[in-house]
Parts: sequence; C-alpha cells; structure tokens
Amino acid sequence: STTMQFMKLFELLVGVRDDIYFYWAIPNDLSKEARAEYLEHDHIKYVEIEQKWKDRNVEYRRLPAEYSRILRNDGECWDWDVMVTVRTPLIPNMRAIASSYRIPKSSRKKKIILIEDMMVCTKKPTVAIGDMEAQDIMLVTGYLGADVVLCPAYHQKQWALEIAKEHLSFSHVNAIRKKFREVSHLCLEDYKQRGLKTRHRFKGGRKMNVAMVGRLERFGMRLDDINEILANSFIMGSDKIHPFICTITAGEAFVDTGAIEVRHPKQKEFWKICREEMDLTIAFSIDVELNMSKLEPTLFGVPTIAIRAPWSEAMFGVDYPF
Repeated sequence: STTMQFMKLFELLVGVRDDIYFYWAIPNDLSKEARAEYLEHDHIKYVEIEQKWKDRNVEYRRLPAEYSRILRNDGECWDWDVMVTVRTPLIPNMRAIASSYRIPKSSRKKKIILIEDMMVCTKKPTVAIGDMEAQDIMLVTGYLGADVVLCPAYHQKQWALEIAKEHLSFSHVNAIRKKFREVSHLCLEDYKQRGLKTRHRFKGGRKMNVAMVGRLERFGMRLDDINEILANSFIMGSDKIHPFICTITAGEAFVDTGAIEVRHPKQKEFWKICREEMDLTIAFSIDVELNMSKLEPTLFGVPTIAIRAPWSEAMFGVDYPF
C-alpha cells in the first residue's frame, strides 16, 4: 500500500514539474515479478536496502546500516531535499544522520513528510509493540522530528496528543498538534471513472455475494467471528448466498474453506470484483487506519456493514446507517 502511494506521488509531481528527481529505497531481494511492478523512469534512482527480516514490525523500527551511506550530508544521496517516509520512530535518527557536525541546525533545511499509516503505540489495541513506554516515546519524538504528519485515520490524532502530553512539554505537544494534517487516500484515484456498480447491482435472481476484505488476522479482524458468520450463511443458505474473502495474506489460515472461498486478487482484479461481483461486505475489525480494502468496495457502490467503533465512525461518519 505504501508503494502504491509513492507511485502516485511520483506520477502527480512529474506531471507538474520536470525538475524533480527521486531516490527510492527498495528491498534488495525482490523477486523479478515484484521488481517489475516498480516504475522505470529517468527521474528515479532506486537504492537497494538490505531487508534481513520478513516482519514489517521489526523493519518499522530497524535502522538499516545503508541509511548512513545514503542520508548523510556527504553520502550517496547527499542532495536530497524532501523525504517521504512511514517509519515514524526512525525520524530523529535520520535527522541526526543527515546533519553536519559543524552546522547541526542545517538538517532542518531538509524536510521530512511522515505518512502515519501504521501507528504503533500503547493506545492502539491491534499492534505488536515491545517496551510500552519506549515505543510511545519513539512515536512522539518521531512526530517532533517530522515537518508534517499526514494522518489518514482521524481517530488516531487524539491518541497521539494524549501520549505526547504524558511525555513532553506543552510547547512540544502544541508543536505536534500543528504538524498533524488529517488527510484521505481517496483523492489518489477517480473511482467514478473506474465504474460504479450499476449493471451488476443485486436484484435477486442469483446468489448474493457476501465478502470480507482484508488481512487474515485472527484477533485484529475478529476472524473467528467472520468465519462463523460466513460459514453459517453458507450452511443456512448456500442456494442464496455465496460467501468469500479477498485478502493479500498468503494461505487460508483460520478460514473454513469448505464453506468460504478465499481469493488473493491484485488491485485491478479486486476493483473488478467490487464492481461486478460483490453485493455486500462486512467489516468487524477491532481497529484499522484509513483502510482502503474497507473503503474501496463502498466507493464502487457496495454497502459495507461495519461494527461501530472509533475507526468506523472516523472512516464512514457517525451517522453512517450500516
């Protein structure tokens, strides 16, 4: 999802200016298929970073040795002006690496834009953390080190300010408040042009296609409950209901595949499923950010039944009827 955002950022910027160049850090062990997904352009230089762990929680906190080679003021990418990152806890260290020992304040001439797509803190009920106090301090100092924090999950801004109040002075809390921008990924695509569900709207005469979309996370997605709902729907009404799951998670863990179909579609294939097959989605997550897998079916005209929670009220609105 981050790669998709960066691709869109590149397309938008090169569309308005021809003097913008990009250093793009990517894993050094991508498969040929995965590497082929990245754009090739004269204005992009890909910088390969070793990725020792296949765990996004570890990589989120780990400072690769290559960062020193790339970011420092006499490094390989010394002339970078603006950084866009999702790695909140690494920002203070990035600032220190990028500064000159003789003129340390000069690092602030370089701007850091943080996209807060995976807030890791004690307020969040569905994220793995290590030392609780240390992780919260890493979070708020990351916000202080950034110039702008783009927050797509509107209910999480309050969490950030509450944690900041526990560990920082009032002036620092106020500085974080001013850096936060509540934003939406929805501006990145024109969903109406991609086709609303008009010809394929459910009117009876066939099975109703009921879907769950998202990662197969047993706790965070309440997957046991989802599995029970979809499996029982099949058992009680297999002649009327076709339940299925769309996920990027490999495998079919915790899913009754005798009753529920599991699909692993790519993005455009998923959009086609939303337009032409999906009649209803259910979303019972404990907590998510601005989750595109939850929103995109709705944008194509598929009703979503969502559990009432801070994330769903922030995403769909307090007066959302379902």
